Amino acid sequence: MSLHGREGRRESRGGLDEDTFTYNFINDPLVPGLHQTYLCYEVDLLDGDTWVPLNELKGFVRNQVTFLAQPHPGRAIPSPARQLLPAKLDWGGCEPRLCRHAELCFLDLLNSWQLDPTLHYRVIWFNSWSPCCNCAQEVAAFLGWNSHMRLRIFAAHIYEWLPEYEQGLRTLQGAGAQIGIMNFKGFRHCWDTFVDHQGRPFQPWRGLRKHSQALWRRLRVILQRKEESHVSHLQSKPELHKPSEEGVSKAKVGRKLGPAPSRPPSCECRRSS
Repeated sequence: MSLHGREGRRESRGGLDEDTFTYNFINDPLVPGLHQTYLCYEVDLLDGDTWVPLNELKGFVRNQVTFLAQPHPGRAIPSPARQLLPAKLDWGGCEPRLCRHAELCFLDLLNSWQLDPTLHYRVIWFNSWSPCCNCAQEVAAFLGWNSHMRLRIFAAHIYEWLPEYEQGLRTLQGAGAQIGIMNFKGFRHCWDTFVDHQGRPFQPWRGLRKHSQALWRRLRVILQRKEESHVSHLQSKPELHKPSEEGVSKAKVGRKLGPAPSRPPSCECRRSS
């Protein structure tokens, strides 16, 4: 099991601290900070026509940061979403750090479970931030290799600091992922399921519904641009064949879990969360 998998399991045993959950998942755009990305996950197994929750595969992970005392100039970065951040962005102000985003930490954990590839699974994420462009591309490639996996993503915030984030979300949707915005029910579900609340009920913050609705409208515009782009492209080049609806070719059931051998073109990403 990977380092990220061990940490994900260790954190999920006790549940998220109440303040940690509220500080990172509050969807008010005026709240400062939010340096971490938390990803709460659930896994369901398809039994006939019914999705059955696998309660043992439930928890949360967050982005991982490793400080490098003496980074080698030619150090290889194995993944676009494992990025070397400049020293001036570090909390210590002197050492560069290597950041692996929460989405890829979850894929590390998922691979460690060695799920049966002949069965069908549905993974549900509740993210404090939507995936960055690079993470979206890697997750899309993972879904392309694993046709027995479905993914639903509900985000508290839309990560929009670089223009490529929109294409990343559309790439995920094209790979079959369902993407939405957390609403009151979603926040309450996370509170009840992943937070060490000591019996205290979820208390919504001021403006929760308003912010959620605004984010949903923003997400809908982002995802609809793909359809508009397809229509324009097909009209300008009628001789081209219509792309497949899923956007990413699916592998046969039974293929070993893992990323696609050829990675889609990466985009620059500087998310520290």
